[in-house]
Amino acid sequence: MSDKAKFDECVDWFYANRDTLLSKYLGKYVVCADDKVIGAWNDFTLAAANAVDMGYQPGTFAVQKCVPEADEAIYFHTPRVDFSRTGMLV
Repeated sequence: MSDKAKFDECVDWFYANRDTLLSKYLGKYVVCADDKVIGAWNDFTLAAANAVDMGYQPGTFAVQKCVPEADEAIYFHTPRVDFSRTGMLV
């Protein structure tokens, strides 16, 4: 299985089980791999680093903030996206 397929599987598992996970991990960054939570941290960077330290390769796990669907936010971490310009181009 490719890393992309494995990652997608981890994300899908999180969303399928989010309601159950909320009661235990509300507000935490959970690391999902192999159809389970392998850890939960208060910080995204710590969560990802600890997953790698546990022997998981990038792409074989997902880090998700455990919040209700209504509280979800999307973050872009890239220098190539610039949302500071608004208005129409003429």
